[in-house]
Amino acid sequence: MRKSFRYGIAAGVALIIFIGVVWWNTSRTSDPVYQGKPLVYWLEAFETDDFRGKPKFNDAVEAVRQAGTNAIPILLRLLRTKDSDLRQRFTLLAQKQHLVKVDYHTSDGQHWVARQGFVALGRIGRYAIPQLREIHQAEIAGTWKYNYAGEILDLLEIWDKNAVKHP
Repeated sequence: MRKSFRYGIAAGVALIIFIGVVWWNTSRTSDPVYQGKPLVYWLEAFETDDFRGKPKFNDAVEAVRQAGTNAIPILLRLLRTKDSDLRQRFTLLAQKQHLVKVDYHTSDGQHWVARQGFVALGRIGRYAIPQLREIHQAEIAGTWKYNYAGEILDLLEIWDKNAVKHP
């Protein structure tokens, strides 16, 4: 009886530690934070849809600049998103009904947000050039509607040339 009691206590302590570790990992945000809100909140300002509660464009630009190179993984993740044909069709069908509001961000919209984020980031975005080239190759090879990675690469090249001319 005494032995099983010890095993029960050990199992209980292990369970509490496990729950604590899981809670700690899920509660902390890996996104950069500006004025108490994660970067993805600020990136909503770059969306073309106009909705209430959307952050101001200038605040979003400042949030991206404050994040610096920490914004790059988030922007690259947005630039890599793809919508399956089935998902697009289902979303269009769901948006036609008016009972439940469907808040869906298409991959094209997310690519635009990433582009705007890189523009706000400026020359610091040059650290993402290898990944941008990879995404650009996928854009050329695939059936992507827009070529934002190529556009970002062109902007970075122009900014670097201007920086060399004007030290």
